[in-house]
Amino acid sequence: LRDHRPEGVEPRQARRAAGRRPGRRVTFDLSSDKRTLNAEIYISVDRVKENAQDIGVPFNIELHRVIFHGVLHLCGFKDKTKLQKAMMRQMEEQYIELYFK
Repeated sequence: LRDHRPEGVEPRQARRAAGRRPGRRVTFDLSSDKRTLNAEIYISVDRVKENAQDIGVPFNIELHRVIFHGVLHLCGFKDKTKLQKAMMRQMEEQYIELYFK
């Protein structure tokens, strides 16, 4: 990750993200103030493909779920508890439905 970390991300942040369990995405909030969102979301397309196959949904739907999930985190939503996870999943579904309408 050292050579591929986003500009403005400290090595400590990149190492912390790299040390997490393998996931579908890594999100970096690069915002310098609260009024403007500046971020990068890195998505593992291979993991998204695997997850889409595992849960029986089209790749395009799972990819957008991952994108919306990252954006929700950037908006301050968490998914540490069962309730937070359920709320996050509900919001993901809501945005997928709106997006593909």
